[in-house]
Amino acid sequence: MAEITAEGRMSTTTTIIDGKNGSVPTTSMKVGKKSVTEDLVTTFSSPAAWLLVVALIVTWSAVAIVMFDLVDYKAFAEFLLMISAVSMRKYLIYEI
Repeated sequence: MAEITAEGRMSTTTTIIDGKNGSVPTTSMKVGKKSVTEDLVTTFSSPAAWLLVVALIVTWSAVAIVMFDLVDYKAFAEFLLMISAVSMRKYLIYEI
C-alpha cells in the first residue's frame, strides 16, 4: 500500500501474511538506529572487510601506476634483472 505523507514523500507499507493460516505475524523486534561510527566499527570488525580494503588499495595502486605512468618501465625491468641476477649468484654460491 503506497501513501503520500504530509511532507510530500511517498511511503510504502508491506504486510507479510503467514502461509499456514493467513494471520499477520506480530513483530516484537525494534529496529535501532546506528550512527555512522557504529556502522563502520561493525563493518570493519570482520577480517574479510579488511582483506577487501587491502585488495582494493593494491589494485587501484597498480591501476594508478599503469594509467599515470608513475614508473619508468625500462629502469624497472633493469632493476628486476639485477635482482634476479644477484639472487641467482647467491643460489649458485650456496649450491656449491
